[in-house]
Amino acid sequence: MFRYDNKQEVDIISFCEELKASKEEFEVYIGTDSKFEQGEITYTTVIAFRFGNRGVRGIFRKFSEIHQDFEKYQKKIVKKSHKRERNRKDLRYEIYSRLKKETELSLEVAEYVKAILTIKQIDLDYNSKEMWLSHMMVEECKVLCECRGFKTSVKNTSMPQVATIFADKIL
Repeated sequence: MFRYDNKQEVDIISFCEELKASKEEFEVYIGTDSKFEQGEITYTTVIAFRFGNRGVRGIFRKFSEIHQDFEKYQKKIVKKSHKRERNRKDLRYEIYSRLKKETELSLEVAEYVKAILTIKQIDLDYNSKEMWLSHMMVEECKVLCECRGFKTSVKNTSMPQVATIFADKIL
């Protein structure tokens, strides 16, 4: 992972232990955001440390992968298909897969650091309003996190999101 402030690589465990030893009060938020551009999906997972009203520090990991079905999506853009319903299903599946991976990446990091730090919540970058496709993921991903003992936050709720906002800035 890398520090946000100076982009230097850090060991997660050492960094977390140093913060804990500093005796400063902070809350830990974990979240992942992604973007799809030119056939590549970039994921950014963040551990955000919120120091009350004194700001947020964070470490992140960012990686990209080539989308397996990019050629199929390119053809859809070039050739207007009369099979619109099928295209919507493919798009929903693509979004579903990407958002599910965001949750899995957040959980992976949370499981890794939970022995050292108390995690306030995992921020899920999903919108609870039905007009957004991500609303179909909210309950499933909340249950995935909560069954492992983590609290969650989604957009448009009273709980503030820290990590996903941070991740979005890094993307």
